[in-house]
Amino acid sequence: MASRFMGTGIALAALAVSGLALPAVGFAAEKPRYTNFGITYEETDIKLGVDPSDSDAFNNGDFYLWNLQAGLAITDLIHVAGEYFAGDCNSCGTNSVDPVTGKKNTSDGDFDGYTVGVGVNPSLGFIGWDNAQLMLRVSYADVTLDNPSPGGKDLDGDGYTVDTYLRAQINEQADIYAGTEYQDLDDVENMDVVIGLNYEIWEGVALTASGNIFNNASGFDIGVRWFFGDRLFDGDSLLK
Repeated sequence: MASRFMGTGIALAALAVSGLALPAVGFAAEKPRYTNFGITYEETDIKLGVDPSDSDAFNNGDFYLWNLQAGLAITDLIHVAGEYFAGDCNSCGTNSVDPVTGKKNTSDGDFDGYTVGVGVNPSLGFIGWDNAQLMLRVSYADVTLDNPSPGGKDLDGDGYTVDTYLRAQINEQADIYAGTEYQDLDDVENMDVVIGLNYEIWEGVALTASGNIFNNASGFDIGVRWFFGDRLFDGDSLLK
């Protein structure tokens, strides 16, 4: 956990430092953007509230995942967003007992799922923060975690998530966000505290990093995201 916590901080710091050394190329953003497509790699103890270490069926493991993410700004105030992820619950059954052999099971378990939701992102200009927004998004979520034990019951769940961020464009290339992500899926309830950064390097293409940093669980993701609204709509939003 400590090493992953350090990895989160190192990833964010490295992205920030390397980004500052890169030239400003392409469209210069004046505020956070929501029309995008991205792909990230993630390592985390908990995903959408699913925690293998807190389950009698799984008892151990953590997640190594690939995420596909997309968003669309409908107006300057309203956006939609979604994510699909797939990967492994690494050594998810290390402490579980195989009912056939009686031995501990060390198999990985497949894990996948998705979210789709709608959010609002009002400006905080009324308090003098012209480049900052309060972002609130509610999403439907669905997950499936295969049980590594033969004949064991898979974990299937669905429910909703609520993400609340303070997001700000700190310069023409970089925006940062910090806030909470709450998940309620069947019997699972969880709250993550997250911080993240997008840094544009070329024509709307941005390097990204984020992580859980103030929670018992830890995790990070790094990737690339393309903010393409300027090319489709002459601005981030579909409707002006």
